[in-house]
Amino acid sequence: MAGKAIAKPVMRRMLYGQTKKDLVIAVAASIVGGFAYNFFISEPRKQRYAEFYRHYDPDAAYDRMEAKGVFSDLP
Repeated sequence: MAGKAIAKPVMRRMLYGQTKKDLVIAVAASIVGGFAYNFFISEPRKQRYAEFYRHYDPDAAYDRMEAKGVFSDLP
């Protein structure tokens, strides 16, 4: 029974090839993660802040805090 010869493992520059592959995967994952963070977290947060400050009245907020006694002297 004639068997096929087993292929020799690649030993030369194996770490270089694996490192290059891992670097490409890491860069792609970081780019995708950065865009996902920007679109799903950062942009909605900016919109919520803009909406809050669009209707924010600092004088009314000051009056509410003053009525609740926030600015009273501490004992």
